[in-house]
Amino acid sequence: MPPSTRRAYKTCWRNLEAWCRPRGLEPFGGLTPSDLIEWTVHLTTVPSQRTGELLSPSHIGKHLSAVTAYHRAGQLPAPDGYGARKILESYEQRLALENHPKATPRKASAAVPRALRKLTAVCDPATTIGVRDRCIQLLGMCLAARASDLVAIGRDRIRVDPDGRGIAVLVYRRKVKKWAWKGIPYGSHPDTCPVRATIAWLDLLDKAGFTEGPVFLRVDRHGNIAHKIMRKGREVGDPTGRLSTEAVSDVIERAADRADLPGRWRSHSLRRGLVNAARANGADLVDIGRHGDWADGSKELIGYIDEADIWDTEHNVLYGIGL
Repeated sequence: MPPSTRRAYKTCWRNLEAWCRPRGLEPFGGLTPSDLIEWTVHLTTVPSQRTGELLSPSHIGKHLSAVTAYHRAGQLPAPDGYGARKILESYEQRLALENHPKATPRKASAAVPRALRKLTAVCDPATTIGVRDRCIQLLGMCLAARASDLVAIGRDRIRVDPDGRGIAVLVYRRKVKKWAWKGIPYGSHPDTCPVRATIAWLDLLDKAGFTEGPVFLRVDRHGNIAHKIMRKGREVGDPTGRLSTEAVSDVIERAADRADLPGRWRSHSLRRGLVNAARANGADLVDIGRHGDWADGSKELIGYIDEADIWDTEHNVLYGIGL
């Protein structure tokens, strides 16, 4: 399980424990389907203590998933969630009819080439952090990478093609537990070429003495690579200097702020961007799925494709019907 998911489930489980305590209920192995329904009703009606707002349907769904995950990990049968899921569906429909902001899924904006050019333009190529951030953005988009995919890449997993076609990158897709080599060809425009951006960053790492280990490392505002982070006299963070997945998202968010790009920009913007750009260019759905290592029949991938096709003359059925 990715660390970010584990942390989210831990928070959800603590919320369940706090709800169970005054009711004398045991959350682990002691909940009935009725208890789960009552808890779901609570989540749909009582605002969050942290934000003062109602939880979104997706957030409540994560709470229910946490119950299943904790019981599965403890090798205990989870309470039947059918009734709780029906409560959640009703809540989602009510919010939609009320035109409530929480009814609309919050998806990351897609870093298609048009947006990617703006993101990379605000990364100063004369600075160490600018070179690194451009590499994260361009390589991440071309690999259809999640943040966890990027931070796992090591120096030994990037090879320059001997025939001069580009670079090959060995990616571990943690979510589907799969290793795969991906060929990244040279780009048409030097400023947004993923190969040139990657080689420039690797050259900087070599000059700084980082010839092995993780590719994407911390860089402070002074240009120091893999600097130590101290908190209350103790060193924190990955001792190798490896970036965290949250830091990758920060790279995208900061660039979007500087570029004044509207929307919701996260590390997942890179993965979404590849799907939209490839589909707009006529790439086959199967090829896109194989490149990004989506599981067969992935609803996530289909959702991305639906968004990419809404103005496509080949897939929008309203074109050419005579209106």
